[in-house]
Parts: sequence; C-alpha cells; structure tokens
Amino acid sequence: GTELNVESLLALEPDLVFCNASNAEEMEAIINAGTAGGIDPSISIFDTVISTETAYHDVAEDILTEFHPWMDSIWFPGDPFLLSLATQAAQDSGRPVRFGRMVTGEAFLSGPGTEAVRSAFHPLCADMESAAVAHVCHANGIPFLSIRTITDSADRSAAACFEENCRRASEIAAQVTHALFKRLAAGGPCLIAKGELP
Repeated sequence: GTELNVESLLALEPDLVFCNASNAEEMEAIINAGTAGGIDPSISIFDTVISTETAYHDVAEDILTEFHPWMDSIWFPGDPFLLSLATQAAQDSGRPVRFGRMVTGEAFLSGPGTEAVRSAFHPLCADMESAAVAHVCHANGIPFLSIRTITDSADRSAAACFEENCRRASEIAAQVTHALFKRLAAGGPCLIAKGELP
C-alpha cells in the first residue's frame, strides 16, 4: 500500500497533499485509524467510534461550500461500502463500537469549548486529523472511513491517565481496523444500505 506522512493537513490545499504520491489515483480507499476525545456524554473511554460523517469544528462553513471543493454541506460522509463492512467488523471485534459523527480541530477541547462543539455539531468524538484526511479523499474521489478509539470522556475526568489511555486506545483501534481489513480481504458484500447503520 501507499504510506502518506501528512502533518497539519488543515493548513494545506487538499489537492497538494498527494503531490508526492504518484499512484494516488490507484488508491482504492483510505482508512484513518487512531484515537479521539469523547464529546457525547454517552461515549465511554475505550469505546470505538466509526465515522458516518466528519467535519471541521473550527473552519468557516463557506470555505467548503462556496470554494473548492464546493460541497453541499460541511460534512464529509463515510463511504457506504466501507461502513457496511465496518458494521460487520465491529461485531467481529467484540469491542464496544459506535457509529456517528466526528469533528476535527487544531486544539484540544475542554470546558466551554467542548459544550460549544457539542451543541453546534452533535458529534460523538473529536480529533485533530479525520476531517482533514476526509477532505483530501473527497477532493481526490477516494473512499474514506475513520476509526477512532476514545482516550478521555467528555468531562475530561481521565486527563491524568491520558498517555496510558492513548496506548491502550491505539491497540483497540488497531484491533477494530484489523477486523475491517479481514472483511475487506474476504470481499464481503455490501449488506447495509446508507441510513440503516446502527
């Protein structure tokens, strides 16, 4: 596969991200896995969230709708086929997995900032990468999905254990992602239509 080392995607014109990946047009999909902070109060530490749609929480909406890539909304949807396989992979993994919205920004959220993002976007979690990668994939016509395991709850009560939680959450995200890879390798059929996800 192709490995991309991308930093500060939010500051880049998405079309430029693939300028050094000569076979970007040959990529069949990009699955972005890692960790995130919980935003929805129902999300627990070490739950895994799989993105049905992803957005920036700190970028003006008209940047995406009035300029390239001229989107209908600020939300980058997860690929329906990858989501259908992820639903099966979630069951295979034996881990608590939720499907829903993710948001991305350049700063850690806490206190009033968390509440403002929750009220405006209603996401399950927040990270610093997923919407940027989704943006690049959208601009290049590449199917995208994000898999994120939670390191801290919305009240940030586990901040003292953050580093240890990151290590464990990364392991869990890898397990869920591996379960999805196995489904992809098996060529499983798209069994669940968009709008029927759990």
